[in-house]
Amino acid sequence: MKLKLFSPVILLVLISLQVCAQSSVNEHGKQTPAVTNEVQAKFNLIDANLDEKASKNYNVTMVTNDYSIPNNPSEIYAVDTTISSITLNLPLISTLPYGGKAIITISDFTGNSSINSITIMTNGSDTIQGSSSFLINTGYATITLMAIPNVNYWILK
Repeated sequence: MKLKLFSPVILLVLISLQVCAQSSVNEHGKQTPAVTNEVQAKFNLIDANLDEKASKNYNVTMVTNDYSIPNNPSEIYAVDTTISSITLNLPLISTLPYGGKAIITISDFTGNSSINSITIMTNGSDTIQGSSSFLINTGYATITLMAIPNVNYWILK
């Protein structure tokens, strides 16, 4: 029987999350996560129509402040806008590995983007479907961007 794997955002049950986190103390004396925490997350995807499980490891980066995504991006960026709005800067498509190919998922995992938005900015002449930016301002919203090599174009997948 062939098992279908769906987007980790649509059908997933979080089984384990191993956080390699560093923390710091902010000006109010509260402990906060570091600007970015690399997270190795293991998700078990369960298709309700099948009584089988499939698992895959996803590279997840936790983002709590403005952040420039490197040219070797993680697969998932979990953004926490609890304290303030956050801007993510996408890498230039021409600098991405594998000939400019990448798929990046950005998620408001705390549900606060309706109060503190997430702005995704392109670099150089790259665009997100013709625009230099994309705004996430709905709580718990998740988008997936796919880089199209040689045309400097990110599409919403």
